[in-house]
Amino acid sequence: MAGVGALFHHQRVALGFADATLPGLRCRGVQGALIEARLAQALAGGIDLAMAVTEPGSAVQRNHERAGFRLAYSRAILARALG
Repeated sequence: MAGVGALFHHQRVALGFADATLPGLRCRGVQGALIEARLAQALAGGIDLAMAVTEPGSAVQRNHERAGFRLAYSRAILARALG
């Protein structure tokens, strides 16, 4: 096993998430292959819209964009030290 990724679908929408590649196998196309495999599975199941959740500006986002995904929106998570 080189990596994992999850796929959830409801009606005709698929959501890909929880991508992970073993550190020693990164930059070898593992994540791209996982994305393509999940898209093929979704298409075979009659899905016609795919979404993915990634960290903004990350390598994961870039890999999804290479696979044809386009940014819908980004979300900011704010933190503040107390005290």
